[in-house]
Amino acid sequence: MNLINQQFVLYNHFSYIKILIITLKTFNVFDEIKNNYTIHFS
Repeated sequence: MNLINQQFVLYNHFSYIKILIITLKTFNVFDEIKNNYTIHFS
């Protein structure tokens, strides 16, 4: 029972990250961050 609970929490955590990444991509924030990172370290 405890193991199933932990897996469920982990699944929810990964789903949240997935949604966050999709949201960032939708608003092109991810590309902006990548471009700024490249400019800063090139």
